[in-house]
Amino acid sequence: MADEMLMQLDALEKSGKAAADVPLDALRNNLIVAKRAQLLAREMAESTQLPDSPQRRLRNAEIIAELRQLQGQLRYDVGAVPAAPGRAQ
Repeated sequence: MADEMLMQLDALEKSGKAAADVPLDALRNNLIVAKRAQLLAREMAESTQLPDSPQRRLRNAEIIAELRQLQGQLRYDVGAVPAAPGRAQ
């Protein structure tokens, strides 16, 4: 799903039809972050089927650390940019 949305963003940007006040780079960044987070979550879910081991606990801790890092990479400037003061909306 994220790959399809990334392709749609690329096509929209290339077409020149994207609204100037929509930060496509922020949307693209968040989709990439979400894609990686989804992969990590899937890996962690699959690991619950494995026997408990120090290696599994270590990998789960690594996944959690990376998820926290990814959370910090999310961009919150994905809404339309507000109009400048004195400019009609």
